[in-house]
Amino acid sequence: KPFHTCDGLQLFATRVFTFQAMVRSGPDGVALFNDVHRWIAIQADEIETLRDRHKRLNKRRNDTIQVCVQQLLKDTTDRKKQVDEFSLELEQYTLRKFDLLKDDVIAAHIQQRFEDAGNDVDDFNRKQRQIANLCKDLDLVHGSLVAVSESMVNLVENCCGPADWEKEEEQSLPAKSAAKASASSLAVGESSGTSR
Repeated sequence: KPFHTCDGLQLFATRVFTFQAMVRSGPDGVALFNDVHRWIAIQADEIETLRDRHKRLNKRRNDTIQVCVQQLLKDTTDRKKQVDEFSLELEQYTLRKFDLLKDDVIAAHIQQRFEDAGNDVDDFNRKQRQIANLCKDLDLVHGSLVAVSESMVNLVENCCGPADWEKEEEQSLPAKSAAKASASSLAVGESSGTSR
């Protein structure tokens, strides 16, 4: 049976002391020596058996550890490969999405240009219509102002003409002016004759 090392040493020391005591005591000491020798041989066999078992288990565990290390290295390599493949696929997917987005943006710009060109034609036509309508409105305003002006001339001629006494004064003013002019010319003639 396996035993604890300290207990075995204590037992061995006890037996050795007992053996020495028996050897001194006589012929029973030889039987005790044989027993102790047999016991030591059994213990040595057990120790060797335990040592072999320990080596065997240790080797098995080392082999298992080596297998685990190799498996870990293989798994690490596989995971790196999978991550690299996934990164490549994700990059390609992203590039495809960017290409699609770029195509969509370009198509939207082209569509916007066509719409702007169409809007420019529509806008030009709308402005031309507005200018034509504005010209018509200006012609109507001009015609209305001409009518208002004619009406004002008629109003002034009919309603705002001079009164009768003003007409008489206007007619007498030319006669008075002519008399004054002749009187002044005579006065000028006389003054020039005197000076001679």
